[in-house]
Amino acid sequence: MNVLIAEDSKKLSDLVLRELLKDDRVSAVALANDGRSAIDALIHPDRDADDIRFGAVLTDWDLGPGPDGLDVARVAHNVKVPRIILWSAISRTAAIAADARSCPLSILVRTKDDIAAVLEELLS
Repeated sequence: MNVLIAEDSKKLSDLVLRELLKDDRVSAVALANDGRSAIDALIHPDRDADDIRFGAVLTDWDLGPGPDGLDVARVAHNVKVPRIILWSAISRTAAIAADARSCPLSILVRTKDDIAAVLEELLS
């Protein structure tokens, strides 16, 4: 499975990357540090890759200026990514829960422990 991680925190994206690369079912991981880069990767996959398609997109809600995680999740849904995981810091969760429901294939994650559990489920 090819996975796209959209996360503006290098520390968190490195943590998720390390966990994903431990599993043989993960073929490739692409990193995007903002919403625009993530959307570009979804719409215009790397032409040098063997027609890369993402089996999963993991995105933070808050990606800094520009498109946010919900924008990334909507584009991923439109290009038929089968698994979309949208996470947020717990302090913002209540404010964004209604918007997250508008992306039917997303999972709202509240803590870093939840991210670990979702990765386990994703790879099982």
